[in-house]
This record gives sequence, C-alpha cells and structure tokens, in this order.
Amino acid sequence: PVPSSLNLARLDASVGVGVDKPSNERWIVYLGTLLRQRQLEFLVRVLARVVEREPRARLLFVGKGGMAGDERALTDEARRLGVEHAVTITGWLDEPRAWDYVRAADVCVSPYAPIPLLLSTSPTKLIEYMALGRPVVASTHPEQTPILRDSGAGLLADWDEDEFAVAIL
Repeated sequence: PVPSSLNLARLDASVGVGVDKPSNERWIVYLGTLLRQRQLEFLVRVLARVVEREPRARLLFVGKGGMAGDERALTDEARRLGVEHAVTITGWLDEPRAWDYVRAADVCVSPYAPIPLLLSTSPTKLIEYMALGRPVVASTHPEQTPILRDSGAGLLADWDEDEFAVAIL
C-alpha cells in the first residue's frame, strides 16, 4: 500500500528487541515526525487517561519535531497533566534502532487528526507496526480504516481521547 516510502523487505518481526525495556513498564510507541500540525498533544492527553488505570504505562515518541516548538508542545502538555515522568522523546534514530522500540512496544499508535491536511496520507507507520507484528491502535482515517478492518491487526478509535485510551487499555 505504500511502496514508495517503505521497504517491507527490511522489516523482520523475528529480530530480537535491541532496547532495554524495564520489565515493570508498558510501552505505548508512536513512530514518526512530531510536527505540531499532527496535534500529537492528543496522545499525551490519552496517556493521562491510560495512566489512571495502568500506572506502568509510558508513551514513547520515537522521532523528532521539525522545530523546537513541536517537541515543547508535547512536554508542556505532559507537564500540565502531571504525566511528564511517563513521556519520552527519543529524537531521530536510524530505522533499525527505531524499529527496536517498535518491537519492544506493548501497543503502537497511529493517530491522524481529522483535519484536511491529514486526510490524504500514506499510513506508513501503521504498515511498519504490522510488519513488525505489533498490536496497533489507530484513529479512523480514509487510509488506515480499511487496512486495519481487513487485517484484524489492531483496533480503530475515533479522534476521541477516552475512546483511544480504552482501545489502548
């Protein structure tokens, strides 16, 4: 579905996890760019709801913003909600290293804000997560919905913080 942006032959779900994950943590992983127009503060608000029921939950943003304000928006929201201890931003990593975080995830997330800019996008991260054998929670979206519905590889949720948190849990 996304042949121009992802080489599926390079993904291998059987490769061991190459990151140290504390055994007492439950990782929610987002892989990709942290641009503000993606409205990823949504995920921080979702995390706050998840942590109420699963205090071991941690949200890992495996990626980087284009400008300093992109990442600051996420850390400011985490601080405002009192979950800064549960949010990590790794910065840019090479693909094999980023995929190690995906392999270690308990669940991977692929949220697309329902705005015109994001209605026509290739769900690359969704395909990466699935190719690495990870469970996925994704927002309903013209490109993601049929992939998840047809594959059964994850759960769909509307762009609603409570609904997304329930799906993650």
